[in-house]
Amino acid sequence: MLISIICLMLISSTCKKEEDCHSYIKFINQSEKDIIFGLRFTDAEGNCRLDGSKVMKNDTFDFRPYNSCIEDNLNSKTPLDIYIVDSDKYNEPGVFYDCDSIGIKNEILKQYSMTLDDLRQSNFTITYP
Repeated sequence: MLISIICLMLISSTCKKEEDCHSYIKFINQSEKDIIFGLRFTDAEGNCRLDGSKVMKNDTFDFRPYNSCIEDNLNSKTPLDIYIVDSDKYNEPGVFYDCDSIGIKNEILKQYSMTLDDLRQSNFTITYP
């Protein structure tokens, strides 16, 4: 009897629908140049660096910002700041510097400030340029 009740509870429980849970953002690089798709990180001292992945020209990249659903981690008011950087002028990986120097240490081609609503409207896809 107990097993039957547990089975009924499991069957009737609501699972999150796939359309309510996105684990990655699809980035499409339609430019004729290799770029870096990255995020800004800050250390305990308040210094910054951009950390990203190289995306070849005319290629796509599935970016996973969290280990679970984006909808569970990003709210509608706090944006996710994504930087598109020239792969030839990208900060040395792992080295932190003054946050005011992001534009000096990197050639920022475009910056996206995406809220959860923005990502939903774009179908969790960013196309550059």
